[in-house]
Amino acid sequence: MKRQVTWEKYRKMIVQLLTFALIYLIFVLPTIVIGLIQTYWFPTFLDDIQFSLLFYLYYYLYVLTPIAYLISFPRLLKKLIPPYGDCRVDRLGRRILPTVNTIEQIQ
Repeated sequence: MKRQVTWEKYRKMIVQLLTFALIYLIFVLPTIVIGLIQTYWFPTFLDDIQFSLLFYLYYYLYVLTPIAYLISFPRLLKKLIPPYGDCRVDRLGRRILPTVNTIEQIQ
């Protein structure tokens, strides 16, 4: 039996995979390109920049991966970020936050 592939079902998964691959390529590709240039053509090509700046791109990779993961799952993000409580919505769709009682209002 052949099943017809529905791309709508797999669109979210493909977007997540491409997001993580793109983040990885953006932060790792400069180091790889400079390493290849140093290996095959110029051994001192961008040595100072590679060790002072490009080395830290890997840290951004590890910081942005969980953020991209949370953004790609909106239901999980809604559970982690608490709602505004019992806020109301006006006619224009803006949220009206509940007022906080101050000491002057209580007395």
